[in-house]
Amino acid sequence: MRHTLFSILVLFSFSTSCLAHDKDVGPDIGTQDCHSSLVEAKRDYYHRVYPDILFVILKGGVETTEEMMVLDTLLGPEPMSMDYEHPEDLREELMDVSAQRILLLLQHRLPSAALFKADNPLGWQENICTITFDPCAMASSDLAVTAFLLDFPIEKIRKIPAKHRLDKKDYIELTIDHEVYHCLKSMYVGPQTMSSHRLWGEYNHYLNEKAADVFALAMHIRKYKRVTQFAKNYRLIRGMALLNADPNHHTDDALKQLLEIPASELEKMTDAEVFDLANSIKDDLTISYDEYLGYLAAAIKAIKILGSETHELDELKAKVKGVKVDLGLVQKLIESSRLYFAEWQGEKGQQE
Repeated sequence: MRHTLFSILVLFSFSTSCLAHDKDVGPDIGTQDCHSSLVEAKRDYYHRVYPDILFVILKGGVETTEEMMVLDTLLGPEPMSMDYEHPEDLREELMDVSAQRILLLLQHRLPSAALFKADNPLGWQENICTITFDPCAMASSDLAVTAFLLDFPIEKIRKIPAKHRLDKKDYIELTIDHEVYHCLKSMYVGPQTMSSHRLWGEYNHYLNEKAADVFALAMHIRKYKRVTQFAKNYRLIRGMALLNADPNHHTDDALKQLLEIPASELEKMTDAEVFDLANSIKDDLTISYDEYLGYLAAAIKAIKILGSETHELDELKAKVKGVKVDLGLVQKLIESSRLYFAEWQGEKGQQE
């Protein structure tokens, strides 16, 4: 494992071009307040609630080399991924891929989570939840946060009502809650099972994103004891996921179920009960693998009609080739996307 991580660090030295901020968002970033104390407080909170897990948040940027060295030390010589079921003889290969994935996400400053079991841990906590998240790059302003999640031209985001932008501090907390869920799922529910299905990973990602969004937004509502404007905005943005060609983050159905629960009930829930709620809503909305392929085929068709098709969808499109497209579902996805977009623009009840 040490050989793998340090080999990756050499590659990192040639990848500094990936670390620049988006030049379109730059003018609104201002003083670059990174809210480190907010991140640390959230991390420490989960340390207290889940003492069997060591939560490590990596920011990337100029700190990437040092952070990868620290992670290498924490994991020890022969750690194990707890996110994916795998035979023992693939342990090292899976860890190689996991290390490369972490580095790639740090370079591109994207949020993620991975749970590892350390080998000969330095302390008594052998379960390491590794979260990549750079609030300075991603949450420097309400505008930057909204731009990141929607992937819309910055000019379009500037035109929307200010109340429909996501609050950056709330987004920082929600992102950490969201990523923590993924570690908790691997720890207490279990890893992704093995399968020969070629889109098995995408299928599990689609289902797990529903639960992670429910967990994170429920934690937010519990904190404020009400459904905030941020919560409403977050649901709007997830409802528009097809407009930025992101079918696996179309979690509106799960968030709809959450928002039907009175805030007074969420306020009384323990952390474990919020976790159970997220898993319960996920289970209620779980579809079969074949049904997921049908959803994906319809979503790709809807994305094309909405004019949001990207090159990244080409591989998925090839893998669902031959799957019958439900035109009724396509129309439903198009209509809901347009209605959410109209409401986000401040034109509730109208279509784009």
